[in-house]
Amino acid sequence: MATSNPSAQHSSNDDPDESDKLNEHVFEPGDPDGVVAAEERMRWQERHPKPPTTPKPQYKHKRRWPAVLVVILLLVAASFGAYLFGKHEAAKKQVVTKKQTVIVSSTVTTQTKNYNSTNYSLSFNYPANWTISDTTQKLTVTSPSMELESVVGAKVKAHVVVTIENQQTTIPGFPSGGAVAALSSDDINYTQPSSVQRAQTYLSYLSYTESNGLDGMYVTGNNGYQQGQQVPMSDIVEGDPLISVGFESCESNTCNSGTPDAMTLQASSWKASSAYQAVTKLIESIVIDS
Repeated sequence: MATSNPSAQHSSNDDPDESDKLNEHVFEPGDPDGVVAAEERMRWQERHPKPPTTPKPQYKHKRRWPAVLVVILLLVAASFGAYLFGKHEAAKKQVVTKKQTVIVSSTVTTQTKNYNSTNYSLSFNYPANWTISDTTQKLTVTSPSMELESVVGAKVKAHVVVTIENQQTTIPGFPSGGAVAALSSDDINYTQPSSVQRAQTYLSYLSYTESNGLDGMYVTGNNGYQQGQQVPMSDIVEGDPLISVGFESCESNTCNSGTPDAMTLQASSWKASSAYQAVTKLIESIVIDS
């Protein structure tokens, strides 16, 4: 009776698990240590090698610093552009401001002339583009036509008239009950007072009707007034000579043709006008000889 070959039978099976089943009978007693089964498994693995394991891809971290650098450069460029734009706009504003300043200052020239009046024994400096009329009745210094703000807030063409007269007993148009100080008086210093002239004087701003209006200005000597204070005519006529400032609404250069209309200014706007500085400097420059 031929004996079976366990090894041959096992090798004819390609599944190692099946080989193990076929060889179970040789563990007892023919393969107690499982050597035959292990050897068959190794041979099967050699005939059926496992496919090579594909290594997992190694993902490299992307370098993001180029993108960050681009963003920084764009921000710097935008900031620099904004700086240049702001600088350009500021320069444009300066040009506009300068042009506006030239337009405003052109109404009152900074060039001055000196005038000596034998009728009133005094001299003063005045803007070169203003006109003078000097008679025994009064001396007037009249501005060219300029834009001033009326009591109702409208811009109108007007003339500023500085008047110098001998001492008076009454003032035409002055309210019988007295005027009101539209602004507080200014204490001004004469630039070169003579030996017969006071060194300082008050310049007062009076309203005849409107509380916010300015009808006239007067040199009031030692008499100064707070805004809203009553000013009697008796205080004003003490001036010797009587120096006053009025406003005329007319379109001609000197208002000599016809009778000009007196004008009431907006009191709060007067000191912002170019004429205010010209009038103040004219009065400060007065030198009384006798």
